[in-house]
Amino acid sequence: MEKNFKQLIYLLQSLLLVFILASCDEIPDDFSSDPIPDAGPDIEITKSVDDYTTIVPAGDWVTIAGDTYGMGREPSTSDSDGQLQNQSPVHTVALNSFRIMTKEVTVAQYRKFVESNPGKVSMPEEPFWGWTKYGDRENYPIVGITWKEAAAFAQWLGGRLPTEAEWEYAARVPNDPKGNLLFSSQNEKNAKKAGWIYDNSSADIKTVVNSRGETVVFNGWMAHSVASMSSGKNLFGIYDMCGNVMEWCSDWYGENYYTESGENIENPQGPLDGIYKILRGGSWFSPQYMSNVYVRLYMAPGTRSEEIGFRVVMDI
Repeated sequence: MEKNFKQLIYLLQSLLLVFILASCDEIPDDFSSDPIPDAGPDIEITKSVDDYTTIVPAGDWVTIAGDTYGMGREPSTSDSDGQLQNQSPVHTVALNSFRIMTKEVTVAQYRKFVESNPGKVSMPEEPFWGWTKYGDRENYPIVGITWKEAAAFAQWLGGRLPTEAEWEYAARVPNDPKGNLLFSSQNEKNAKKAGWIYDNSSADIKTVVNSRGETVVFNGWMAHSVASMSSGKNLFGIYDMCGNVMEWCSDWYGENYYTESGENIENPQGPLDGIYKILRGGSWFSPQYMSNVYVRLYMAPGTRSEEIGFRVVMDI
């Protein structure tokens, strides 16, 4: 009874925080009021870039050897870590080798994609922190990208979006004795050193113009330049797997997929169809408990947000 009461209090506190933040003009209230925004037409990319390392340098990739691991985690015994039921049960996953970007896709990299595909894609609306308004921020993560746009960039580069299973393996480094940390590069006590999350992502911007053209005092939360937190690099050499921006994965979301997919599965691709696409990693505006390596977020593929970006993987 006492445990259930503590869980109820924790839930009410979380809901109160969300209500307070959502009612304030000082935050990026940019998620569409339509829960299922139009995903838009398919984007046909007929030609990939000749050499993907001219867009993402060779040093910004890491090869992950094929391996088997226990995906997900057992149901929590804690009263307040915010674990959701969709993170369990643990199930055995076997993955082929793949190559993954060590950094999130940047504004500059996405701009090259747009310039190479005129009439097919365009730059999204600039986030409130701007790409030029407050200085050169071309090395910040691209945001405001739909799932189809992210997938098209990956195709143009010669790759694809990571599966949820690949993303979690790359974030956790689960089979290394020093790996398997809750926040990819750090343990729970040092989560603020793992990435830019709500607890530490405040910057020096004092005013912004909101969607109604009003200038308001801004609280300072925002994304940061990719790989700008050196302590956020995990044992694979990958940055920002927790915080900065949530990252699109290729999978459709299934709340019970961990159970329905079976105890042993090779290269899981997620459900065959669905309404929402998987997002992983939390963002600069996510509380700590929603930024760890197990959290399974999801949004409609047509969603645009200043909290959503992506990275690319390559088959080997």
